Amino acid sequence: MIEENNLTVDEFLSIIETVGWKQPSKRQLEIALKNCLTVKFVKDGKTIAMARAITDSAYMTLIADVIVVPEYQHQGIGKLLINNLLERIKSSLQPGEESIVELLAAPNKTPFYEKFGFKNKKEFVESGMYTWLKKEN
Repeated sequence: MIEENNLTVDEFLSIIETVGWKQPSKRQLEIALKNCLTVKFVKDGKTIAMARAITDSAYMTLIADVIVVPEYQHQGIGKLLINNLLERIKSSLQPGEESIVELLAAPNKTPFYEKFGFKNKKEFVESGMYTWLKKEN
């Protein structure tokens, strides 16, 4: 079952642990989850997948943190999550308006996102980049 905008910090941490992602602090997650669109998939009372979108609610959105717990992958759940976010983003537009939706995909996941119309950014930029910032004590 799909649920919107009620992903909890504990659910987020539990899901990212299943795929070995870096763990943000609970404080960071509380702020992040208040300031983005979220969608989760619940099966038998347990959250087994989630995705979130960071958006300005007009022109630009970044889809982030799309995760399906490994034992539930390849069952169409990720497709449901992405379709939910894309429809919600599209519904905020007025007739004739466009909005760019970006994401950072793991190298082996690009074929999955291509099914939704995503293209490699190398069409107009050399490469996507990132850095981690850490405040030392």
